[in-house]
Amino acid sequence: PASSPDYSFSLMALLFSVPALGGALFGYDIGATSFAITQMQDANFSGVSWWQTVRSSPAWTGAIVSAGSAGALLGSFLMFLCADALGRRTELRLGGALYMAGALLVAW
Repeated sequence: PASSPDYSFSLMALLFSVPALGGALFGYDIGATSFAITQMQDANFSGVSWWQTVRSSPAWTGAIVSAGSAGALLGSFLMFLCADALGRRTELRLGGALYMAGALLVAW
C-alpha cells in the first residue's frame, strides 16, 4: 500500500526555486558585467576617452567590476541601518524609487 508523503510538493518546489532563481540572477549579473567590461575596452562602443586604460590594465578592470559589488554592499548596509527608522514598507518604496531613478538615469 502506497502512503502519501509527509511533505508538500508545492512547498518543496518553492523552497528550491528561490535559490535557483538567485543562481540564475547571479549568472545574469556576471554576463552583464562581462559585457560592460568588453564594451568599455572598445573605442567605438565605450563612449569614454580612457578606454585604453581599461583595456591595458587588469587592475582598472578589476576595480570597475568590484565597484558594482562594493556599491551593492554599501547600499545594503545603509538600508539595513535605516530599516528600523523607516519601517519595512517605506524602505521598500524608497528602494523601488531609487531603482527606478537609476534605470531612468541609465536610459537617459
